[in-house]
Amino acid sequence: MHRCVGGEAMVTGITMLKVIPAQEKPIYYQLKSNERIQDIYHISGAFDFLLILYADGLDCLNKFLDSIREIRGVAAARTILVGRDRSVPGLDSVKVPVC
Repeated sequence: MHRCVGGEAMVTGITMLKVIPAQEKPIYYQLKSNERIQDIYHISGAFDFLLILYADGLDCLNKFLDSIREIRGVAAARTILVGRDRSVPGLDSVKVPVC
């Protein structure tokens, strides 16, 4: 997997992966071993996995995502960038109750 070193601001991405049937376990273990992937969840629906990623800037995130797309068995990937509005006081401390 790709490594970046640079002075860009850290970015967070949420990526959904669709994989070829019967490739879920090998892909899961390959992704789970990568330190840039904070969390990995098996989900149901149009995609099979949801990944929480960290990278040193957008360029690095794009290169890392390219390396994920090249994994044998990955059929599709969609990524959402996570942003924070620093103008909202207390945004980092908002807790959403879960039933």
